[in-house]
Amino acid sequence: MAEIFRARRFGAAGFQKELVIKKILPHLADNDDFVRMFIDEAKLAVTLQHNNIVQIFDLGAVGREYFIAMEYVAGKDLLNLLIRCTHLRIRVPQKLCIHICMEILRALEAAHTAVDARGELLNIIHRDVSPSNVMINYGGTVKLGDFGVAKALAREHEQTHSGTMKGKLGYMSPEQITAKSVDQRSDLFGVGIILYEMLAMTRLFKGDSELETMVMVRDCETDDAVDELPDDVPGGLRRILRRALARDPDDRYQTAAELHEALADLLFEGKQRISSNEMRRFMRSVFAKEIEEEAARHDAIEKMVGDDRDREGDGEGEGEKATPFLPEPVSNTLGYSRNSVFRVRRQAGQVTEPMGLTAVMQLLDSGALENGDLVSIDDGPFRSSRTLAAVLHGEAPDASRDLSPQFSGRFTLHDFPRLLYRYAATRATGRML
Repeated sequence: MAEIFRARRFGAAGFQKELVIKKILPHLADNDDFVRMFIDEAKLAVTLQHNNIVQIFDLGAVGREYFIAMEYVAGKDLLNLLIRCTHLRIRVPQKLCIHICMEILRALEAAHTAVDARGELLNIIHRDVSPSNVMINYGGTVKLGDFGVAKALAREHEQTHSGTMKGKLGYMSPEQITAKSVDQRSDLFGVGIILYEMLAMTRLFKGDSELETMVMVRDCETDDAVDELPDDVPGGLRRILRRALARDPDDRYQTAAELHEALADLLFEGKQRISSNEMRRFMRSVFAKEIEEEAARHDAIEKMVGDDRDREGDGEGEGEKATPFLPEPVSNTLGYSRNSVFRVRRQAGQVTEPMGLTAVMQLLDSGALENGDLVSIDDGPFRSSRTLAAVLHGEAPDASRDLSPQFSGRFTLHDFPRLLYRYAATRATGRML
């Protein structure tokens, strides 16, 4: 539902900061319900200031497209780590499995106990505690991210109704899968699943179909799976797992702090100590090749950015607007752009609410616009919808138009499939060299 970009912010005196930009996909930018959900995610996550939670810095919009600026985590998510370990035929060391879960629990405790400006409890439930939402940077820090489906009492837009589920099927709690009322103990069930999967290096709830997976979660028969864990998993850790994975929330640990304390006591009894340095060494050994490749790519970007800023300093291209690598729609005789506002006047005289380019294109493609309907662009005169359809779906080239490149970039630094997707999403036409 959104796309992710790595970005850099420049400030005074050479200040720079790496960020991640999360932007709503173009075809959803006109969906008011989704936009409100996206805004709610930013407002909710920005209240959570904790070292183990991916930080939100800004919520903004360019035209009708909203974006979230968030912390850039230089590393991999836990899902990538498990996949890499599977390929290397190694296991995540047991004490690092415990360490990762303890750090996730720190993040959840901060979210579960967060309060608003008046000191009132926000009652946040993440609802999507899964390996792909656990980030581990190359320095060994573990962070929980993506509060996109989180639930809070203060949330402005909550679409969960009876019979509706949010989250990933294989990481839901039994109460989620049966659409019952959920609380913070549902997140602890997710931590239990993650801990099991790191120890077993296999999925806990994974059927041959979505329905089979849902039944497995609903029934929650995990005792045999815990019994079949490797022999080096101690009895104390198995007991913690069984309680964390209890079907009845009342039989589980009641708070993230309580489960964190149980794991800490287990380490103390085993005379084990874990630091982020051990996590860092493991990440750097497993992803050595990626770290080297990312360093080389970083150097190339540094050079490109430095060259661009040098040209800006020399005054080259003064008065010209920088053109993004990914295109706006091709210029056309009607003068529309991707950020234009359209209105439709039906044959009976009714005028629709303002809509974006994506929405009006969907009306055209579905045949919802009839020949007698008229369309206005950016409050301009109403024209025949047939004229608009001809322009949007490709018009004959105008020999008087400037055919010089509208944008340029280096394919070695950009994702080619993403560029093609953007062409398709914007219905852009033209020649690519």
